[in-house]
Amino acid sequence: MKKVIQTQGTRKTAVARATLTAGKGNVHVNNQLLDNYANEMIRLRIQEPLILAGETAKAIDIDIRCHGGGVNGQIDAIRLATAGRWWNLTLSSSPCLRNTIAYCLLPTCGRTKCPSPTRVSRETNGRNHIGRDDE
Repeated sequence: MKKVIQTQGTRKTAVARATLTAGKGNVHVNNQLLDNYANEMIRLRIQEPLILAGETAKAIDIDIRCHGGGVNGQIDAIRLATAGRWWNLTLSSSPCLRNTIAYCLLPTCGRTKCPSPTRVSRETNGRNHIGRDDE
């Protein structure tokens, strides 16, 4: 029986769930091979934690399901799901590797969706009516 590791990453309203199994280094995002997923910039941002993990990532198959939020939120959720797992696996490894993986986790650490700004009432339509003569 294969050992299966499941992780989750969230960013704003986007949620990514990753399943890691022993394999050949294949990465699937929403049932698509990573090489066929979206554009090159998105693929590079998703691959960054895997590149930093080095040879360890080439022996593991990763299946990622993500939903909710926008494109950038989903990318960051995927990065957190994968990089967070490498962080746990490399706690006993070199400090250099831990620092580079922490770099992947840093941009989204602790950020949640900001509340929407207060809306201006429709009556005033954003204008200041004080001192205006109504004729």
